[in-house]
Amino acid sequence: MNTNNQILNQKLGMLFAEPPEKSKEKQLSLEDKKVIEKGLGDLFFGLAWTNWMNGGSLGAAWQKALNQIDAFVSSKKHESSATRYLREVASVAKTRMSRVIMTNSNSNKEIECPPEQKLEWLALGTKWTNQGLNGLNAKIKEFEPKEFQENQQRFQNSQQNIMALWLWQNQQLRAA
Repeated sequence: MNTNNQILNQKLGMLFAEPPEKSKEKQLSLEDKKVIEKGLGDLFFGLAWTNWMNGGSLGAAWQKALNQIDAFVSSKKHESSATRYLREVASVAKTRMSRVIMTNSNSNKEIECPPEQKLEWLALGTKWTNQGLNGLNAKIKEFEPKEFQENQQRFQNSQQNIMALWLWQNQQLRAA
């Protein structure tokens, strides 16, 4: 971003009473926004497909996917332009899909998957879900400050150490 745009963005931030630290954070580009939108779409449809494959109506699968998306979005604790945009896109999508659930003629339909196709069809949901999660997590991580990433890594390492200790204790108990 050139200096004139930075100054303009800083002044606009002042106009809209944004906190000063916000002007120092990395801003989302149009490409960043597209990655978040695509990731959220992939995640939603992957979850909805998997939910539908696991039984029940399409409307119920969509609703459960919306709830799962809510849980994913609320797990993103760090404030950044990426997490704010993720929340915004998820909120708009939830409003839109809630209307679709109530009005779509297919909402009450079950999937009726041929038994020999079930594993193949389930794999589609897993693929879309993983694509969405991987894309979103990678993009959101780009916007986290280094200190936050270091704290996350320490937390993950401690979780791994606890799990290793738990496994070791179980092995000791079985051996006894």
